[in-house]
Amino acid sequence: MKFISITGFPRTGTTWLLRALLNSPDCSGVPAELGFPRIWWTNTVMRRDWPGNPIDLGWKRVATLNPLKAKNAASIIAWPGLYCANWLKRIGPTRLLDAIANEVRDLDKPAFVEKTPCDLWVPDWPAAYVEKSRLFDDHRLIVCRRDFGDIWKSAARKYDHWLSTMDRDDYQGQYDRYYEAAEGFDACLMDHGRVSKDPVAQFERACEYCDISPGEVPEWKVTT
Repeated sequence: MKFISITGFPRTGTTWLLRALLNSPDCSGVPAELGFPRIWWTNTVMRRDWPGNPIDLGWKRVATLNPLKAKNAASIIAWPGLYCANWLKRIGPTRLLDAIANEVRDLDKPAFVEKTPCDLWVPDWPAAYVEKSRLFDDHRLIVCRRDFGDIWKSAARKYDHWLSTMDRDDYQGQYDRYYEAAEGFDACLMDHGRVSKDPVAQFERACEYCDISPGEVPEWKVTT
């Protein structure tokens, strides 16, 4: 099975691309609407890296609760947090992670797609992860990019807290370092401007790069 990783800064089109690729008859994966997979899914389930910090999404706190009372504490991480407190006690973290990973992978499909921002900070991503995960035998990397000024304005329109909590200079420094790192990866670059002009053509280009069949292309409206 092939692992397709979508990465890029927020407001660059990563969620749209994930939805589009999940429409391919060749892809399985975790829908963006589930929300919590962004960081937890990639770092924990697919990389077999159980959180060691007590504040990491409350997992240690959830795991120590009475399973009958775990629902409220786990609600911040949604699926499958309602059941993890109980199952973690019963079968342990490794078997639990294997079970979750296998549940969302459709083994009849040749590719699994996921997106998590900023994976390019991980050396040799995603090749090193694919080797570690024991779940895949090939990989593709898609990097979504957009002009920094447009990202900043889009995020300010989207998120009420943005301008009051984010430092523009610091964020631009992260942006510059991130996309400088991206140049060292063998990846398919999805430019936001080109996708805006012709989303179908750019989606088909991504499918060709991933060697998968294209599916229905969702409306391009998510990153204004």
